[in-house]
Amino acid sequence: MIVLNFAIARVSTTAASDMEESTDPLLQHNSGPIAPLAIFDECRENFQQLYNEHQHSGHPVITDVYVQMMRSVESRSSAMMSLERKIIATHCDGYVHIELAFVDSQNHVAAWTVNRYDPAKDAKELGRDPRPGERVTGYVHQVYPDVRRSYDPRWWESYNLGTLHPDERYGLYAFCQRQEGKPMDKWGMYLNFMPLVGEWFIGASQTEEEKYFCSQLVASALKWIRPRQFSHIDPRRCTPAILHQTMVHNGDFFLTGGLRPITQESL
Repeated sequence: MIVLNFAIARVSTTAASDMEESTDPLLQHNSGPIAPLAIFDECRENFQQLYNEHQHSGHPVITDVYVQMMRSVESRSSAMMSLERKIIATHCDGYVHIELAFVDSQNHVAAWTVNRYDPAKDAKELGRDPRPGERVTGYVHQVYPDVRRSYDPRWWESYNLGTLHPDERYGLYAFCQRQEGKPMDKWGMYLNFMPLVGEWFIGASQTEEEKYFCSQLVASALKWIRPRQFSHIDPRRCTPAILHQTMVHNGDFFLTGGLRPITQESL
């Protein structure tokens, strides 16, 4: 199995001056109480220093960040899931899911994603029926996809965030890692499709949320590292289509036709 060595769990995201004093894995939300997230400019020096240290020591470094966008396909699951995908696709220009994929200097890939709770998929992943409270799906988590199979170009589009600096690439990863374990906000996603009712209930976006849907996680991460550029994006009201339009307009995306090249290690 491909394992990434993105050793950034010890980077403080509370203030740049705390780097040498911090020894706790502050980026892991589910490891216990953590300090409020600082603004990115206060952490930028930390991330750049970490990148430099990794590069000089021969440690793998994050070289590329891709936004993976999935187009609607015929659902293999229930009729309800199929209907849900059709509703999402209708409101999101055909896109039904979005996630961030990070590639390191050894061509390994790790992706941060949030998907809805799917007991059938949980059973398939675990090889047995899930125990009470045991889930593989339904929350923010990291996956190590074999992109030769996972990101089939027939329904996935790969966009490279080509204008990111090294500190921003590490910052994006750190933000996602800090949200690990938070549940999917299914109802928040649905409220996006109800213009009048949804606007009343959604409320104001926060820098960090207690739960996420897929495009909200990506939008929140991007807005944290580039708050001025994405000041007009409201993560709680963001869809994959809005992100796509914004990034293409700003010149930050370019279509790559697939996440390549990838190491041919056996899994």
